[in-house]
Amino acid sequence: MSYVRNRRLDRIREDILASTDPVGTIAYRWGVSHLGRFAGEYRARFAELPSHTATRR
Repeated sequence: MSYVRNRRLDRIREDILASTDPVGTIAYRWGVSHLGRFAGEYRARFAELPSHTATRR
């Protein structure tokens, strides 16, 4: 299950960097149902919040 979660987070990160859509929209597109939990998992994997990634677009 961790493999699937990590792949999904990788793809979400790619979308955040490539798209101008809001982070929440991108996360929901990838099947995320709880944004708070998503942000925590994202931060644990990439050492930054999704919103910080979005600022580097």
